[in-house]
Amino acid sequence: MQLLQGALGGELIYRTSLRRSAEEYGSETPQVRAARMLGWTSRRGGVSYVMTTRGAEPVEARTWAPLDYRHPSTTSSRRSLSRWRMLSAMMGAAG
Repeated sequence: MQLLQGALGGELIYRTSLRRSAEEYGSETPQVRAARMLGWTSRRGGVSYVMTTRGAEPVEARTWAPLDYRHPSTTSSRRSLSRWRMLSAMMGAAG
């Protein structure tokens, strides 16, 4: 309920790693899209992104598209939600 009301916006950050360069991926998954938006061509590594109503966007280059608060409730990965909470807690401790 809090999620859909926008109270957990800081916990909507996905963090994942690309094992290959963004150009090597045939499909455009959210993390690949975010990496390509950052201009990554041959780079690999960790990318942080959020899901907006216009799709995935890298945290470092957000547009003004609203966050998609329904996305976490429509995905079946509880592991991702656990990662959001862990990342959010780490960011809170560092700030």
